[in-house]
Amino acid sequence: MRVAIGALRGVILQEEEKQAEFKVSYYTEGRPERYEDVVRARLRGAGAKVNLVASFDPVTERGLLDVLPAGIAKDYAVRYLHDHVGIDEDHLVYAGDSGNDRAAMLAGYRVIVVGNADAALKAELATESAVRGISERIYFAQKPYAAGVLEGLRHFEFVP
Repeated sequence: MRVAIGALRGVILQEEEKQAEFKVSYYTEGRPERYEDVVRARLRGAGAKVNLVASFDPVTERGLLDVLPAGIAKDYAVRYLHDHVGIDEDHLVYAGDSGNDRAAMLAGYRVIVVGNADAALKAELATESAVRGISERIYFAQKPYAAGVLEGLRHFEFVP
């Protein structure tokens, strides 16, 4: 995958410790969306069957691009745990704050989008969840990080 993407101005390979056997991760200068088409085209041209996951870190103000094997995303992991542990969907809550959580957030489970999530992601989730008819299952917390998760759990009445 690294060879297929090659050198691309504004797309920088992340540190080696952030790479994994089945994942290649890049930083982007600014928002990652402006790089997605060219990266996808290069990967497609190399015959790679992959899933490109883009997110934005509002703290560092840089984008993140993860290249994963096709069919691999957090929604598959949540579904696997759901199926194998046997937790009722009404008792399953997913919380997140970035683009790499998008697929899981739109899978139909109860979702907490914490307050520090990127504004563009929040807008996209609001629109897409309405289109899919699942907007009542997504809670947009005001508080960031763990405080936002707790706020969401209160909203869904899992904690007092």
